Amino acid sequence: MNRIPRTIFCLATLLASFISSSSFAQTCGHAGDMRIRGQFAYRNGSALSPNAREELCFGDKVRTGEGTKATVALIGNGEAKVGESTLFTVDRPPGLEGLLMKIGIVEGRALIKASNVLIEAGSVTLTLRSKANFQIDENGTVVTVVEGSATVMGPNPQTITANHQYVRSPDGSERLYAITHAQAQQSTNWSGGGCNALCAIAAAVAAGILIHEVTDHDDDDVEGQVDGHEDD
Repeated sequence: MNRIPRTIFCLATLLASFISSSSFAQTCGHAGDMRIRGQFAYRNGSALSPNAREELCFGDKVRTGEGTKATVALIGNGEAKVGESTLFTVDRPPGLEGLLMKIGIVEGRALIKASNVLIEAGSVTLTLRSKANFQIDENGTVVTVVEGSATVMGPNPQTITANHQYVRSPDGSERLYAITHAQAQQSTNWSGGGCNALCAIAAAVAAGILIHEVTDHDDDDVEGQVDGHEDD
């Protein structure tokens, strides 16, 4: 007589578990698959297992700790490599047509290869079409376009093409540098502790050519100036 209620209870438990799993799958909003490389990483405030493989969902906020990096296979055949001590977010795109997602890089560094993605890197908002390296810290935001292009949104919209480095300082001043392809590639080399934003700015000043310094009163076509410049 007791076996029937127990069987019903077990079936109910399994059904509840299935419904819960299905609900998570529906509410997750798949944004990509993430692999942690290291011991310290957190998603939405909860610690992840060392060297874990996790599904990345829209709305997630991920922080990597010291000595820990992450690689994310994004939807739309994109990829993001996230450096140590980095805070990043993934969200559904705003109402701009054709965008797959919005990625936020609050601090740290990330190398992103993707198309039709909106990126908020520090104080800089842009749309990416191909591959760029991002570095954000208290000294500013540095965007190095390695392949393709990126379009920076206001207050001074401009398109940055490959082998160019865009710098926005904490005071809001903006600079665009022409660099060699080797220098662009070097910005993605994070071995030996890498280089923070201040170091990247110094490297751009020393090795690159200042094409344009953007001001609030400047309506010049920056991309036109770049097209007329011969890179080193």
